[in-house]
Amino acid sequence: MIKEIGDNKYAVCFFHEGKPRWIKVDGDLPQKLNTSKPLYAQTSDSDKDGRPEIWAPLIEKAYARFREKYPLPGKEDRQGYQAMHFGHAHIAYEALTGLKGKRVELVDKLDKSLPPIVNSLLRPSRQDDLWNYACGVNRGHPIVAGTGDFSENPHKKLCAGLIGKHVYTVLKTFTRNGDRFVQLRNPWGSGEPRLNHDGTNDGVFVMRWNDFMKTFCHLSGRDR
Repeated sequence: MIKEIGDNKYAVCFFHEGKPRWIKVDGDLPQKLNTSKPLYAQTSDSDKDGRPEIWAPLIEKAYARFREKYPLPGKEDRQGYQAMHFGHAHIAYEALTGLKGKRVELVDKLDKSLPPIVNSLLRPSRQDDLWNYACGVNRGHPIVAGTGDFSENPHKKLCAGLIGKHVYTVLKTFTRNGDRFVQLRNPWGSGEPRLNHDGTNDGVFVMRWNDFMKTFCHLSGRDR
């Protein structure tokens, strides 16, 4: 996805309408004012060579330029990093992979309009379908989960510590004693729900599936 082309410059491949588009950027990455700390995406020194990895901020910088060139509806006048501000995960999935993306609403119009008993009779497999979509991560499909506006969520205790209108990585799903669980990670590398805090603030936490359904609003990934 990233090719080094010399003189501190790189070409990064994205996809627009299924076709590859190479975006050229330099390696001058934004930093916080009067510091050497990265301003946006950052990674650790995972290979222990004394230098932090730069693939994440390079992709981020190139994606901002990609969105300048191929803007989303309503964002035609945005420049720089603002061009990718508040996007949708399934759209980013398509740009990164060239595959068709999909957004799955955890609570859809029928859930809101029909009584639970009637809804379960009309769509008996809906909950299993949502679970199976999330379980795609265990088969190697990248899945993310998004939260909504917590000011409108009645489950305040469950939401405490989570970030509203934010996307979390789904790391895996599993069952234990007949109960369903999902493991998630905050891409910020920290910040976890208070009720599910495990004592290590690394952004990784486990939630019961029923609690997840009450606090998150959608899953995004590959259309399958």
